[in-house]
Amino acid sequence: MFKTILFKQIKSLIRFPYLEIMLLILMFETSAHNTLLEISYVANFSVEEMKLPITSFAKGFWYENISYRVRALYPIIVFFSAILSYLIVSYFRDIGFLKTEFSFPIKRSHIYFSKFLASQLTLSTVVIFSVLLSVIVNCFNIFQFLDPISILFDVTIILIETLLITFFTTSITILIAFIAKFPGVSLIASISLLYSFELISVNFRNIPLFPEGLRIFEDEVLRSHLGYINPYLLELLLPSLIISFLAFLSGYYYVTRRLQVS
Repeated sequence: MFKTILFKQIKSLIRFPYLEIMLLILMFETSAHNTLLEISYVANFSVEEMKLPITSFAKGFWYENISYRVRALYPIIVFFSAILSYLIVSYFRDIGFLKTEFSFPIKRSHIYFSKFLASQLTLSTVVIFSVLLSVIVNCFNIFQFLDPISILFDVTIILIETLLITFFTTSITILIAFIAKFPGVSLIASISLLYSFELISVNFRNIPLFPEGLRIFEDEVLRSHLGYINPYLLELLLPSLIISFLAFLSGYYYVTRRLQVS
């Protein structure tokens, strides 16, 4: 039953043209500084002599292309997260379909989880796809000089960051969409609140909220080239994760216990 509801929610989002618009904008943003790397060997140097500097350059080029990708997309992620929550909650309320959904013999918790997951998974998929495609285009010529395990680890970090930041934005935008009865209010409030977190994180570095906390975490993990995550670095993520879980649980409580759909 829950899977059926979830797929219906995802289909509801996909039928809007916003998904294609999101993909185009994200692709443009991540590919804006596209650079083509061409490596040629000089006749006076052997392959072995050139291997070390080329490998070193390739690692630096790879780091510059993969780092801060998700952090740089934060304003766009915020905007589209608010749009998706608006479409799946506020718009449904505006056309009267939300009342119909809650009149069905379905648990309210299932409706809440399905809307939350549909919004987060749709946003995460588009972000991950656009970032990875942009990285592949930019770094295609240097993959042969990089360690496959290192590439896999760095890409995994990008995936984790995307899921964390979309969970952060979706938990807040879904909560506001359910609480605010007027569609325009929920959209403006969501974007304003999430942008305020960026201002706080940039101006108060001792409070590592997203997205600045995510940038510091990524910088420490990727630049160190350790191949694993230092547990102490997880402290940088705690403030934002706590806010995310509080917003998520507040939304769950409000929808299952307090929400009155009219």
